[in-house]
Amino acid sequence: MAGVFTMLDLNIDDTSLRFKNAEASAELTMPVELIGTVTLEQAQANLAANLSHPIWLNAVPAHDGVAVLCGNGPSLADTLDEIVELDATVFACNDGANYLIDRNIEVDYQVILEAQPRMVDELAPAEAHLLASVVDPSLFARCPNAILWHPDTPWIEKAIPKKHPPFNYMGGTICVSMYALSIIYALGFRTIHTFGLDSSFRDGKRYASQEFDGASTLPIGVTAFGKRYDTTYDMKEQARSFLILAQMLKDLGCKVEVHGSGLLPDIYRNSIATPLTT
Repeated sequence: MAGVFTMLDLNIDDTSLRFKNAEASAELTMPVELIGTVTLEQAQANLAANLSHPIWLNAVPAHDGVAVLCGNGPSLADTLDEIVELDATVFACNDGANYLIDRNIEVDYQVILEAQPRMVDELAPAEAHLLASVVDPSLFARCPNAILWHPDTPWIEKAIPKKHPPFNYMGGTICVSMYALSIIYALGFRTIHTFGLDSSFRDGKRYASQEFDGASTLPIGVTAFGKRYDTTYDMKEQARSFLILAQMLKDLGCKVEVHGSGLLPDIYRNSIATPLTT
C-alpha cells in the first residue's frame, strides 16, 4: 500500500485521514476517532476508588500572581532560562515536572490527568500534586496530600456523591495541558506563560524528557501558514483546542503568552493576526 497511497497534508481542524491514489479520480477519506488510553470501565473504577480523597480543587479569587505552564515538548529545553527569569509559580504536566526538577527548576505543581497505572512512575518531587479524579489510585497512595480535580465530563458528574467537599469542575479537551489552563485560572492566576506546548515532533522526538513509551501513535503531517509539521492526532487536537481556550481566557481578562516553537506556538502567534489557513 505504501507505494500506492500518499498521505496528504491535513488542515489543523480536520479529523480524517485522506489518501490519494495516483490513478483515482477522488481522495479516499477515513474519519478518525480519538479514544482514551484506558477503558471507560477502568476510568470509572479509578474514580470510585478516589472519591474518598479529602482534598478537592475549588476556585479561589483572582490575584496578581504569574503562572508558568510547562508541557514536555522538545522546545522546553530551549527555554529553561526564560522560565527561571519569570520567577513565577510553575505548573508542569506529567514527566515534564521531572525534567525541570532534574535541571534545578522548582516545580510548584505537577498536573496529571492520564489514568494508566504507569503514571505512578512519572510522579515528581514537586511542592504539590494536582491529580485528576480518574488517575490510578496508586498515585493518591503515593501523594496523600495531593489536590484532586474533576474533569468536566458528564459521567463523572453523575458519579459525584451528594455529600462532597466544595469543588469546581475543570474544563479541557483530551490532554492534560488544556485542563491545566483551567486549573491555573481556577487558582486565581490571570497572567499565564506557556512553555513546551509544541504539539509536534522535533527530529523525531515528541518529548523533551524522553521518547514516547506508551501506545503507538499514527504520525501525520500538518501544513499551517505554509510550514509543515510532523505531529499526531492528539497533538493536533491540543493545538486546535489551545486556540479556543486561550481566546476564552483572554475574554475573561487573562494575559496569555506562548513561548517555544512547534505547531502550537507557531499557529498561535500567526493566528493572532491572520485566520488559520493551510
